[in-house]
Amino acid sequence: MAFRLHLPSRILWHNARDLETNQPTETKRGNILGWEQHLTDRLDGAPVDIRVELESQSILYRTLWLFAGAFAGALAVLGLIIWLTIRKGASEAATSPGP
Repeated sequence: MAFRLHLPSRILWHNARDLETNQPTETKRGNILGWEQHLTDRLDGAPVDIRVELESQSILYRTLWLFAGAFAGALAVLGLIIWLTIRKGASEAATSPGP
């Protein structure tokens, strides 16, 4: 049996090991860890010891900063568009003949 978890943050420590060599395994494709258990142990009801220490909310903070930056950028572009529209309207009103 195998269990794979895609964890939501940077992994600082884990206890995942290869069943055949009993060596610690590496993370796969970023934050994916796998734990294995022999089928006989699983059928006997032996628990799987899954332990991981994660960096606290590193991905959450990066995502929030990304959205804040995107929102600030969108507001800056919107402000520039409004400023250009008002400026163009004012210059057209000044050059057009009156009634």
